[in-house]
Amino acid sequence: MYDDLFLFARVARCNSLTQASRELNIYQSTLSRRISSLEKFLNLKLFARTSNQFELTYPGRKLYEQIKNDENLIQSHIMNALDSENVIFGELQIMLPQALSLVKVTPLIHKFVNKYPRLKLKIFYQNHEVNLKNGSFDLAVISGIPDQPSQKIKLIYGAKLAAFCTPAYIEKYGTPNMNNLNEHRFVVSLRDHGEIINRAILRDIKNGQIFEPQVDYQIACSNFFHNLKLVESDEFIGVTFLDILQESLDSKRYVTVLDDYEFEKINFYMLKRVENDPRINLCAEFIEKCFTGN
Repeated sequence: MYDDLFLFARVARCNSLTQASRELNIYQSTLSRRISSLEKFLNLKLFARTSNQFELTYPGRKLYEQIKNDENLIQSHIMNALDSENVIFGELQIMLPQALSLVKVTPLIHKFVNKYPRLKLKIFYQNHEVNLKNGSFDLAVISGIPDQPSQKIKLIYGAKLAAFCTPAYIEKYGTPNMNNLNEHRFVVSLRDHGEIINRAILRDIKNGQIFEPQVDYQIACSNFFHNLKLVESDEFIGVTFLDILQESLDSKRYVTVLDDYEFEKINFYMLKRVENDPRINLCAEFIEKCFTGN
């Protein structure tokens, strides 16, 4: 009965059988049948059904008022009664940062989907402002604090940056320093909404002095892989996350520059559309572990 109560609460909250079936990714006919089963079990009419409406009856409203804040508790009972792998189903739309996810999340996703075979993921590798209240995404990991003050966020990772190029670039153009940055060619990042990232905050490791250089650029690129190709032309310096570069640095494919300075970390925050959806919470927990390594 707990799972039928969970479905009832979702339909009542959505005030729509159609919307609830979309959120849960189950057929309306199945959802309607489960509600009917609950009504039969309780011997109560919970919804008044017409051709155009699906409204709570008085007993239905009283029941919903009792359980509307306990969807998590209901789902917990379901989890205890059944294997969670069989309970978690539906579809989630997720936004992840393009570059960092390449080494932090994507190599591990197969473990998550293998554990929950009835769950489908739509993953958008993007990085821009997002308002989860409009329903575009169920879960997002973004850099920077969002503008919406009401959006609950959680800091999950601080990523170190590094400026890098090929050894051949150094041979051609020399090593950049804080005094000659604009004599060098940087390929800078272009965020999905059009913001150009050509300014950084750096701290001198020896004396703690802070610098905020803004570099001239000829190319701003929104795709990490294309940025790499531009750097590999031996004509540009790029800036990206140290997590991504480490293997290539070890093989001496790239070298770091401005090593006397430490870039300000880029903080990544997790946002959830709702706090009480077990599917979103499980996926959020998995992604956070991917970033933290715990």
